[in-house]
Amino acid sequence: MTPRRRQATAEHALILLGRYTDDPADRPGGIDALRPAAPGRPAASAGTLAHSPDASWLTRHPRLPVLYAVREQEAGAVVAYREEADGSLEAIGEVSSRGGYPCHLAASPDGRWLAVANYGDGVFALLPLDDAGRPGPAVHTLRSQAPTGPHPDRQDGPHAHMVCFLAADPTGRTLATVDLGTDEVLLHTVTEDGRTRPAGGATLPPGTGPRHLAEHPDGRLFVVGELDSTVTELRPAPPERPGQDWRLAVGRAVPATLRAPDADNYPAAVRLSADARTLYVSNRGADCVTSFAVTADGPRPLADTAVGAWPRDLLEHAGHLYSADQNDGAVTVLRLDAASGVPEPTGTTLPAPGVACLLAPRPAPDGPRQGEPGAR
Repeated sequence: MTPRRRQATAEHALILLGRYTDDPADRPGGIDALRPAAPGRPAASAGTLAHSPDASWLTRHPRLPVLYAVREQEAGAVVAYREEADGSLEAIGEVSSRGGYPCHLAASPDGRWLAVANYGDGVFALLPLDDAGRPGPAVHTLRSQAPTGPHPDRQDGPHAHMVCFLAADPTGRTLATVDLGTDEVLLHTVTEDGRTRPAGGATLPPGTGPRHLAEHPDGRLFVVGELDSTVTELRPAPPERPGQDWRLAVGRAVPATLRAPDADNYPAAVRLSADARTLYVSNRGADCVTSFAVTADGPRPLADTAVGAWPRDLLEHAGHLYSADQNDGAVTVLRLDAASGVPEPTGTTLPAPGVACLLAPRPAPDGPRQGEPGAR
Protein backbone atom coordinates (compact mmCIF):
# COMPACT_ATOMS: atom_id res chain seq x y z
CA MET A 1 0.00 0.00 0.00
CA THR A 2 1.38 3.43 -0.90
CA PRO A 3 1.80 6.03 1.89
CA ARG A 4 -0.92 8.16 0.30
CA ARG A 5 -3.34 5.23 0.15
CA ARG A 6 -2.48 4.24 3.72
CA GLN A 7 -3.21 7.80 4.88
CA ALA A 8 -6.51 7.85 3.00
CA THR A 9 -7.50 4.51 4.47
CA ALA A 10 -6.86 5.72 8.02
CA GLU A 11 -8.66 9.00 7.39
CA HIS A 12 -11.77 7.26 6.07
CA ALA A 13 -11.87 4.38 8.59
CA LEU A 14 -15.44 4.96 9.68
CA ILE A 15 -17.78 3.05 11.96
CA LEU A 16 -21.10 2.74 10.14
CA LEU A 17 -24.49 3.21 11.81
CA GLY A 18 -27.71 1.67 10.53
CA ARG A 19 -30.77 3.65 11.62
CA TYR A 20 -34.54 3.51 11.67
CA THR A 21 -35.97 6.45 9.74
CA ASP A 22 -39.76 6.09 9.98
CA ASP A 23 -40.44 7.16 13.58
CA PRO A 24 -40.76 10.10 13.37
CA ALA A 25 -41.15 10.29 9.61
CA ASP A 26 -38.91 13.32 9.18
CA ARG A 27 -35.68 11.54 10.18
CA PRO A 28 -33.19 11.83 7.32
CA GLY A 29 -30.36 9.44 6.61
CA GLY A 30 -30.43 5.74 7.31
CA ILE A 31 -26.72 4.96 7.03
CA ASP A 32 -24.52 7.35 9.01
CA ALA A 33 -20.91 7.26 10.14
CA LEU A 34 -18.71 8.15 13.08
CA ARG A 35 -14.95 8.44 13.39
CA PRO A 36 -13.76 5.97 16.01
CA ALA A 37 -11.85 7.03 19.08
CA ALA A 38 -8.06 6.98 18.78
CA PRO A 39 -5.20 7.96 21.11
CA GLY A 40 -5.62 11.65 21.84
CA ARG A 41 -8.83 11.92 19.80
CA PRO A 42 -12.38 11.18 20.96
CA ALA A 43 -14.96 9.59 18.71
CA ALA A 44 -16.96 12.03 16.59
CA SER A 45 -19.98 12.03 14.29
CA ALA A 46 -19.09 11.97 10.58
CA GLY A 47 -22.43 12.65 8.89
CA THR A 48 -24.80 10.75 6.62
CA LEU A 49 -23.48 8.41 3.93
CA ALA A 50 -26.75 7.25 2.34
CA HIS A 51 -30.47 7.93 2.55
CA SER A 52 -31.54 4.33 3.10
CA PRO A 53 -34.91 3.94 4.86
CA ASP A 54 -34.96 1.76 7.98
CA ALA A 55 -31.47 0.37 7.48
CA SER A 56 -31.61 -1.51 10.78
CA TRP A 57 -28.89 -4.05 9.88
CA LEU A 58 -25.68 -3.77 7.88
CA THR A 59 -23.11 -6.32 6.76
CA ARG A 60 -20.33 -6.59 4.20
CA HIS A 61 -19.20 -8.82 1.36
CA PRO A 62 -16.31 -11.02 2.58
CA ARG A 63 -13.89 -9.77 -0.11
CA LEU A 64 -15.37 -6.93 -2.16
CA PRO A 65 -15.92 -3.33 -0.96
CA VAL A 66 -19.69 -3.86 -0.94
CA LEU A 67 -22.07 -3.03 1.89
CA TYR A 68 -25.54 -4.54 2.34
CA ALA A 69 -28.42 -2.93 4.24
CA VAL A 70 -31.87 -4.23 5.06
CA ARG A 71 -34.93 -2.10 4.50
CA GLU A 72 -36.95 -3.18 7.51
CA GLN A 73 -40.43 -2.52 6.20
CA GLU A 74 -43.49 -4.64 5.42
CA ALA A 75 -42.35 -5.01 1.81
CA GLY A 76 -38.80 -5.85 2.84
CA ALA A 77 -35.76 -5.23 0.67
CA VAL A 78 -31.97 -5.52 0.63
CA VAL A 79 -29.90 -2.67 -0.81
CA ALA A 80 -26.26 -3.03 -1.93
CA TYR A 81 -23.74 -0.18 -1.92
CA ARG A 82 -20.21 0.03 -3.24
CA GLU A 83 -17.87 1.50 -0.60
CA GLU A 84 -15.58 4.03 -2.24
CA ALA A 85 -12.03 4.75 -1.04
CA ASP A 86 -13.14 8.09 0.41
CA GLY A 87 -15.80 6.41 2.56
CA SER A 88 -18.77 7.38 0.40
CA LEU A 89 -21.43 4.89 -0.71
CA GLU A 90 -22.85 4.30 -4.20
CA ALA A 91 -26.02 2.21 -4.55
CA ILE A 92 -25.48 -0.68 -6.97
CA GLY A 93 -28.55 -2.86 -6.48
CA GLU A 94 -31.79 -3.50 -4.64
CA VAL A 95 -33.88 -6.66 -4.38
CA SER A 96 -36.82 -8.00 -2.37
CA SER A 97 -35.94 -9.76 0.87
CA ARG A 98 -38.78 -12.24 0.14
CA GLY A 99 -40.43 -11.46 3.45
CA GLY A 100 -41.61 -8.75 5.79
CA TYR A 101 -39.47 -6.60 8.07
CA PRO A 102 -36.01 -8.04 7.36
CA CYS A 103 -33.76 -7.55 10.38
CA HIS A 104 -30.51 -9.45 9.78
CA LEU A 105 -28.06 -10.36 7.01
CA ALA A 106 -25.00 -12.58 6.59
CA ALA A 107 -22.79 -13.14 3.54
CA SER A 108 -21.35 -16.60 2.91
CA PRO A 109 -17.55 -16.86 3.25
CA ASP A 110 -17.17 -17.57 -0.49
CA GLY A 111 -19.15 -14.45 -1.39
CA ARG A 112 -21.78 -16.35 -3.39
CA TRP A 113 -24.81 -16.01 -1.11
CA LEU A 114 -26.48 -13.46 1.13
CA ALA A 115 -28.76 -14.87 3.83
CA VAL A 116 -31.65 -12.74 5.11
CA ALA A 117 -33.82 -13.07 8.23
CA ASN A 118 -37.32 -11.61 7.80
CA TYR A 119 -38.75 -11.04 11.26
CA GLY A 120 -42.30 -10.21 10.23
CA ASP A 121 -43.29 -13.54 8.67
CA GLY A 122 -40.41 -15.74 9.83
CA VAL A 123 -38.96 -16.30 6.36
CA PHE A 124 -35.25 -16.94 5.88
CA ALA A 125 -34.10 -16.30 2.30
CA LEU A 126 -30.93 -16.94 0.28
CA LEU A 127 -30.02 -14.34 -2.35
CA PRO A 128 -27.34 -15.04 -4.98
CA LEU A 129 -24.48 -12.53 -5.30
CA ASP A 130 -22.87 -11.84 -8.67
CA ASP A 131 -19.17 -11.19 -9.31
CA ALA A 132 -19.63 -7.52 -8.41
CA GLY A 133 -21.44 -8.36 -5.16
CA ARG A 134 -24.88 -7.33 -6.42
CA PRO A 135 -27.76 -9.40 -4.97
CA GLY A 136 -30.24 -11.19 -7.21
CA PRO A 137 -33.77 -12.47 -6.49
CA ALA A 138 -33.97 -15.13 -3.78
CA VAL A 139 -33.43 -18.68 -4.98
CA HIS A 140 -34.54 -20.38 -1.76
CA THR A 141 -36.63 -19.64 1.34
CA LEU A 142 -37.16 -21.36 4.68
CA ARG A 143 -39.90 -20.97 7.27
CA SER A 144 -40.19 -23.05 10.44
CA GLN A 145 -43.26 -25.23 10.85
CA ALA A 146 -42.49 -25.97 14.50
CA PRO A 147 -44.87 -25.05 17.32
CA THR A 148 -44.40 -21.53 18.60
CA GLY A 149 -43.50 -20.53 22.13
CA PRO A 150 -45.88 -19.49 24.94
CA HIS A 151 -45.41 -15.71 24.76
CA PRO A 152 -48.81 -14.43 23.48
CA ASP A 153 -47.55 -11.32 21.68
CA ARG A 154 -44.00 -12.07 20.59
CA GLN A 155 -44.40 -15.77 19.73
CA ASP A 156 -47.59 -15.64 17.66
CA GLY A 157 -45.72 -17.29 14.78
CA PRO A 158 -42.18 -17.88 13.54
CA HIS A 159 -40.02 -14.75 13.77
CA ALA A 160 -36.65 -15.06 12.02
CA HIS A 161 -34.13 -12.93 13.91
CA MET A 162 -30.59 -13.86 12.86
CA VAL A 163 -28.56 -15.68 10.23
CA CYS A 164 -24.92 -16.70 10.57
CA PHE A 165 -22.48 -18.86 8.58
CA LEU A 166 -20.54 -20.87 11.17
CA ALA A 167 -16.78 -20.39 11.20
CA ALA A 168 -16.49 -23.86 12.77
CA ASP A 169 -17.35 -25.35 9.36
CA PRO A 170 -14.23 -25.06 7.16
CA THR A 171 -16.37 -25.39 4.03
CA GLY A 172 -18.31 -22.24 4.95
CA ARG A 173 -21.60 -23.91 4.05
CA THR A 174 -23.26 -24.31 7.44
CA LEU A 175 -25.91 -21.65 8.00
CA ALA A 176 -27.34 -21.08 11.47
CA THR A 177 -30.82 -19.57 11.74
CA VAL A 178 -32.28 -18.15 14.96
CA ASP A 179 -36.07 -18.01 15.36
CA LEU A 180 -37.48 -16.00 18.26
CA GLY A 181 -41.01 -17.28 17.69
CA THR A 182 -40.26 -21.01 17.76
CA ASP A 183 -37.35 -20.98 20.25
CA GLU A 184 -35.12 -22.67 17.67
CA VAL A 185 -31.49 -22.45 16.61
CA LEU A 186 -31.28 -24.56 13.47
CA LEU A 187 -28.39 -25.49 11.19
CA HIS A 188 -28.60 -25.94 7.43
CA THR A 189 -26.16 -27.00 4.74
CA VAL A 190 -26.16 -24.64 1.75
CA THR A 191 -25.83 -26.55 -1.52
CA GLU A 192 -24.06 -25.44 -4.70
CA ASP A 193 -27.33 -24.16 -6.19
CA GLY A 194 -28.32 -22.17 -3.09
CA ARG A 195 -30.78 -24.67 -1.65
CA THR A 196 -30.53 -25.89 1.91
CA ARG A 197 -30.91 -29.19 3.68
CA PRO A 198 -31.45 -29.63 7.43
CA ALA A 199 -28.20 -30.21 9.31
CA GLY A 200 -29.24 -30.35 12.98
CA GLY A 201 -30.08 -27.79 15.61
CA ALA A 202 -31.61 -27.28 19.01
CA THR A 203 -34.88 -26.14 20.54
CA LEU A 204 -34.42 -23.97 23.61
CA PRO A 205 -36.80 -23.98 26.60
CA PRO A 206 -40.25 -22.59 25.73
CA GLY A 207 -40.37 -18.82 25.99
CA THR A 208 -36.63 -18.26 25.60
CA GLY A 209 -37.13 -16.14 22.51
CA PRO A 210 -33.63 -16.53 21.03
CA ARG A 211 -32.54 -13.36 19.27
CA HIS A 212 -28.83 -13.37 18.41
CA LEU A 213 -25.79 -15.58 18.91
CA ALA A 214 -22.03 -15.17 19.08
CA GLU A 215 -19.65 -17.90 17.93
CA HIS A 216 -16.54 -18.55 20.01
CA PRO A 217 -13.33 -19.69 18.24
CA ASP A 218 -13.65 -23.05 20.03
CA GLY A 219 -17.06 -23.56 18.36
CA ARG A 220 -19.34 -22.76 21.28
CA LEU A 221 -22.38 -20.60 20.57
CA PHE A 222 -23.67 -18.07 23.09
CA VAL A 223 -27.36 -17.29 22.49
CA VAL A 224 -29.28 -14.40 24.06
CA GLY A 225 -32.90 -15.06 24.98
CA GLU A 226 -34.80 -11.83 24.43
CA LEU A 227 -37.93 -13.02 26.19
CA ASP A 228 -36.49 -14.79 29.25
CA SER A 229 -33.45 -12.49 29.66
CA THR A 230 -30.81 -15.23 29.55
CA VAL A 231 -27.58 -16.25 27.86
CA THR A 232 -27.46 -19.93 26.88
CA GLU A 233 -24.36 -21.83 25.82
CA LEU A 234 -24.67 -24.31 22.94
CA ARG A 235 -21.88 -26.80 22.26
CA PRO A 236 -21.84 -27.94 18.62
CA ALA A 237 -20.37 -31.24 17.48
CA PRO A 238 -19.63 -31.22 13.72
CA PRO A 239 -20.64 -34.18 11.55
CA GLU A 240 -18.21 -37.07 11.68
CA ARG A 241 -18.71 -37.77 7.99
CA PRO A 242 -20.49 -36.11 5.04
CA GLY A 243 -24.27 -36.25 5.18
CA GLN A 244 -24.50 -36.44 8.96
CA ASP A 245 -26.11 -33.73 11.05
CA TRP A 246 -24.43 -31.46 13.54
CA ARG A 247 -25.28 -32.04 17.19
CA LEU A 248 -26.06 -29.04 19.36
CA ALA A 249 -25.93 -29.70 23.11
CA VAL A 250 -27.87 -27.12 25.12
CA GLY A 251 -25.88 -25.99 28.14
CA ARG A 252 -26.91 -23.97 31.14
CA ALA A 253 -28.58 -20.59 30.89
CA VAL A 254 -27.43 -17.66 33.01
CA PRO A 255 -29.19 -14.31 33.60
CA ALA A 256 -28.31 -11.71 30.98
CA THR A 257 -27.70 -9.03 33.63
CA LEU A 258 -26.78 -8.78 37.29
CA ARG A 259 -29.93 -6.75 37.86
CA ALA A 260 -32.81 -8.26 39.88
CA PRO A 261 -34.30 -11.16 37.88
CA ASP A 262 -37.89 -9.90 38.20
CA ALA A 263 -37.09 -6.62 36.39
CA ASP A 264 -38.30 -6.20 32.81
CA ASN A 265 -35.30 -6.73 30.55
CA TYR A 266 -34.90 -7.67 26.90
CA PRO A 267 -31.32 -8.46 25.87
CA ALA A 268 -30.42 -7.69 22.27
CA ALA A 269 -26.78 -7.84 21.15
CA VAL A 270 -24.25 -10.47 22.15
CA ARG A 271 -20.61 -9.92 21.19
CA LEU A 272 -17.26 -11.53 21.93
CA SER A 273 -14.18 -9.45 22.60
CA ALA A 274 -11.36 -9.60 20.05
CA ASP A 275 -9.43 -12.02 22.29
CA ALA A 276 -12.61 -14.09 22.91
CA ARG A 277 -12.08 -13.87 26.68
CA THR A 278 -15.05 -11.59 27.38
CA LEU A 279 -18.68 -11.73 26.28
CA TYR A 280 -20.76 -8.55 26.10
CA VAL A 281 -24.57 -8.44 26.21
CA SER A 282 -26.68 -5.31 25.71
CA ASN A 283 -29.69 -5.19 28.01
CA ARG A 284 -32.75 -3.14 27.06
CA GLY A 285 -34.72 -2.27 30.17
CA ALA A 286 -31.77 -2.59 32.50
CA ASP A 287 -30.07 -0.23 30.02
CA CYS A 288 -26.62 -1.61 30.59
CA VAL A 289 -23.91 -3.69 29.01
CA THR A 290 -23.19 -6.84 31.01
CA SER A 291 -19.70 -8.32 30.75
CA PHE A 292 -19.06 -12.04 31.19
CA ALA A 293 -15.78 -13.89 31.51
CA VAL A 294 -15.76 -16.80 29.05
CA THR A 295 -14.74 -19.90 31.01
CA ALA A 296 -14.65 -23.61 30.28
CA ASP A 297 -17.85 -23.90 32.32
CA GLY A 298 -19.66 -21.16 30.42
CA PRO A 299 -20.10 -17.40 30.83
CA ARG A 300 -19.41 -15.96 34.29
CA PRO A 301 -20.89 -12.49 34.99
CA LEU A 302 -18.41 -9.73 35.80
CA ALA A 303 -20.18 -6.37 35.82
CA ASP A 304 -23.02 -4.20 34.54
CA THR A 305 -21.98 -0.93 32.88
CA ALA A 306 -24.66 1.74 32.42
CA VAL A 307 -25.36 3.04 28.91
CA GLY A 308 -28.26 4.92 27.31
CA ALA A 309 -31.87 3.86 26.83
CA TRP A 310 -32.60 0.64 24.93
CA PRO A 311 -29.10 -0.47 23.80
CA ARG A 312 -29.82 -2.43 20.64
CA ASP A 313 -26.34 -3.22 19.32
CA LEU A 314 -22.70 -3.28 20.41
CA LEU A 315 -19.37 -2.97 18.62
CA GLU A 316 -15.85 -3.46 19.95
CA HIS A 317 -13.19 -1.50 18.09
CA ALA A 318 -9.64 -0.44 18.99
CA GLY A 319 -9.96 -0.73 22.75
CA HIS A 320 -13.44 0.77 22.94
CA LEU A 321 -16.99 -0.56 23.08
CA TYR A 322 -19.75 1.35 21.30
CA SER A 323 -23.40 1.01 22.35
CA ALA A 324 -26.28 1.84 19.98
CA ASP A 325 -28.84 3.35 22.35
CA GLN A 326 -31.97 3.32 20.20
CA ASN A 327 -34.44 5.16 22.43
CA ASP A 328 -31.94 7.89 23.33
CA GLY A 329 -30.99 8.29 19.67
CA ALA A 330 -27.32 8.14 20.61
CA VAL A 331 -24.14 6.09 20.61
CA THR A 332 -22.37 5.72 23.96
CA VAL A 333 -18.59 5.28 23.80
CA LEU A 334 -16.97 3.12 26.49
CA ARG A 335 -13.31 2.35 27.13
CA LEU A 336 -12.33 -1.28 27.71
CA ASP A 337 -10.15 -2.09 30.70
CA ALA A 338 -7.13 -3.92 29.29
CA ALA A 339 -6.91 -6.37 32.18
CA SER A 340 -10.54 -7.23 32.92
CA GLY A 341 -12.21 -6.46 29.59
CA VAL A 342 -14.96 -4.58 31.45
CA PRO A 343 -16.12 -1.35 29.74
CA GLU A 344 -15.79 1.97 31.54
CA PRO A 345 -17.44 5.35 30.82
CA THR A 346 -15.59 7.92 28.72
CA GLY A 347 -18.20 10.65 28.93
CA THR A 348 -18.63 10.63 25.14
CA THR A 349 -22.14 10.28 23.71
CA LEU A 350 -22.83 10.99 20.04
CA PRO A 351 -26.24 11.83 18.51
CA ALA A 352 -27.68 9.11 16.26
CA PRO A 353 -31.50 9.22 16.00
CA GLY A 354 -33.04 5.76 15.61
CA VAL A 355 -29.68 3.98 15.73
CA ALA A 356 -30.08 0.20 15.50
CA CYS A 357 -26.83 -1.30 14.19
CA LEU A 358 -23.07 -0.70 14.33
CA LEU A 359 -20.51 -1.97 11.80
CA ALA A 360 -16.73 -1.87 12.17
CA PRO A 361 -14.62 0.14 9.70
CA ARG A 362 -13.83 -1.53 6.40
CA PRO A 363 -10.36 -3.09 6.64
CA ALA A 364 -7.53 -1.89 4.43
CA PRO A 365 -7.20 -3.81 1.12
CA ASP A 366 -4.07 -5.59 2.36
CA GLY A 367 -5.22 -5.96 5.95
CA PRO A 368 -7.18 -8.66 7.79
CA ARG A 369 -10.96 -8.59 7.56
CA GLN A 370 -12.67 -7.35 10.70
CA GLY A 371 -15.65 -9.01 12.31
CA GLU A 372 -19.27 -8.30 11.40
CA PRO A 373 -22.05 -6.91 13.72
CA GLY A 374 -24.21 -9.84 14.75
CA ALA A 375 -22.54 -11.77 15.97
CA ARG A 376 -23.26 -9.64 13.48
